[in-house]
Amino acid sequence: MPIGTAQLRARLLWEAACERLRNSLQPPKGAPESTSDEQLEAYRLAQEALEAIRQAFDIDSTGYPPDRKPQPGPKPDGDARRVDGQ
Repeated sequence: MPIGTAQLRARLLWEAACERLRNSLQPPKGAPESTSDEQLEAYRLAQEALEAIRQAFDIDSTGYPPDRKPQPGPKPDGDARRVDGQ
């Protein structure tokens, strides 16, 4: 399935935000420790990037696109599988 411009942009934003968050929480060797404000900003950017992913790929809060949501199945009855065989 070809990826659209909005999806590609959202994916790049997500990857950049994840790298920034990772580096703020565990700075690379030789890099200075990040401040709590820098960590909060990195977290905020990751949240925004995740929202951009949801919008670009048409995913709601359940984690599924509208056309792929799981349908509720039948409810198992209470006596379906008893261990003692009765």
